[in-house]
Amino acid sequence: MDVMSIAASGMAAAMARLNVSAANTTNAGSQGPLDPGSPVAPVAPVSPYQAQQLLQTSRKDGGVATEVRKDSRKAQPAYNPASLFANSQGLVAMPAVDLGLELVNQTLAIDQFKANVRVFEAGDKAMKSLLDIKA
Repeated sequence: MDVMSIAASGMAAAMARLNVSAANTTNAGSQGPLDPGSPVAPVAPVSPYQAQQLLQTSRKDGGVATEVRKDSRKAQPAYNPASLFANSQGLVAMPAVDLGLELVNQTLAIDQFKANVRVFEAGDKAMKSLLDIKA
């Protein structure tokens, strides 16, 4: 795999990381019933939003591969008796999203993207220099 392809895979991984973090951040305040099996309200979802994680691994031929998985952390109970999803104690399920961690993930994705753009540009410059030498 050439340098430009490796950098492109890194940029794609950074975009995937940002997308996962954006989905988690957007849904951090969503609610659902604590017991998804019992219909609390006619609009009750099957289960509350479950945060996602991005796994990034190195490939043998260079570059990186990504995989989006459900986060293993379970929804957390929160007190909101006014919610349509509240049980008899006024509790609802909230996704286990750590907004501090999501901020770190978003910053990491931006830095990762910038670094791979620089690698891509350096590869492009090297390729142009090589073509100038041959010409």
